[in-house]
Amino acid sequence: KNQFIMSALSRLVVAYFFLRAIQSQQCSWTVTHDNAQKTLDLSCLDGKQVTAKDSHGQEYSWSVCANGQSCKSENVMVCQVGDDGADHILGKWDQTKSPAYVDLEGHESWTFQYNNGQDDCGEPARTWVPSLVCNADKYFEIGKVVEQSGSCYYQVTIETMFACDGTHECQSDSTSTSSSGLSGGWIFIIVLFVSFVLYCAIGYVIMATTVNKAGGFGDAKNNIPNKSFWVLCPKLVGAGCCYTKDAMQGMINKHKGNNAGDDKTQPITDDYDE
Repeated sequence: KNQFIMSALSRLVVAYFFLRAIQSQQCSWTVTHDNAQKTLDLSCLDGKQVTAKDSHGQEYSWSVCANGQSCKSENVMVCQVGDDGADHILGKWDQTKSPAYVDLEGHESWTFQYNNGQDDCGEPARTWVPSLVCNADKYFEIGKVVEQSGSCYYQVTIETMFACDGTHECQSDSTSTSSSGLSGGWIFIIVLFVSFVLYCAIGYVIMATTVNKAGGFGDAKNNIPNKSFWVLCPKLVGAGCCYTKDAMQGMINKHKGNNAGDDKTQPITDDYDE
């Protein structure tokens, strides 16, 4: 039973980081411009919750690279809340929609067009059009949303260092005026921590009231749930690290051996004329 629980937790952790790695790849795009590769990498902003307004005071909630907004009982990328409190779906996250890249005299910009919003406007549906403009001094600063009256075409400009050419390290957003919630990573860490605390507390009570009745609640040493596992845990971690190291070393040696074999099969040619 103990092994099953720990195995399930381990798989959950591995699955989470695997999915996060895949999702980070889905928040990056590369285009060719003037025979050069240009990359827009928004992995640092993945899941970021952003709020903006238009000149009429209507509020727009946007989740970067995710359907993180609840709108009309759906999970969507962008939701508009009007003056009357009615909400409208403006766009849904779609990794296949690539941005249009423009470089005018060193002013780089990337423009997306998500025309998959609510279809109450007819054809086309409500469309979210964010333009990310290069500004090396801005982490992520969003402007006002602009919509031509009745067009259902919502444009917004964001100044950000991530729209500039080159790579950028993830850092704290201290310059942005937009609001943001907890990222998926922090939510996972909080849930994992709370789960571990509950596991310890509930396990302690169960041990004190069932297995270790003689010691009772005062016998802390013998009330540790799954004590034998936690005693062996450091050794198991060490064994896992050693196994991983040996497996990687074996793959490296095998690769070197294959390269050496390929070199031996190369034909020998004479460098002189007969």
